[in-house]
Amino acid sequence: MRTIANFGIYTSENFTMSLLLNRQDKIACDKKYLKVFSHDLSEELLVFAIRNQNEQFLSYSLSNTLLSSDFVNEKIVRDEILSQLEFKAKDTFILNILLFADFSRWPQTDL
Repeated sequence: MRTIANFGIYTSENFTMSLLLNRQDKIACDKKYLKVFSHDLSEELLVFAIRNQNEQFLSYSLSNTLLSSDFVNEKIVRDEILSQLEFKAKDTFILNILLFADFSRWPQTDL
């Protein structure tokens, strides 16, 4: 994968999502990889990582502000977080994500 990152291939495919799907969080967190494929970082990727419970990737990318903390406040992400809490997913996993949320931007109905 590092060889591919060195080439800097730009494609419509989301390589980061493919890595997360295959539990390759460590590679997805690699600085060189993230530099080349930073265009993959989006709200959709955040939702995918939450659903797939890619803890290592989420922890690294949120704490290093690679995924904007604004993404956590987007409706699609809020809905996924609330859905995960409703279905009693790993509570500590979701609560760690919520550390990056700005609850003042959430509607009262979601709180």
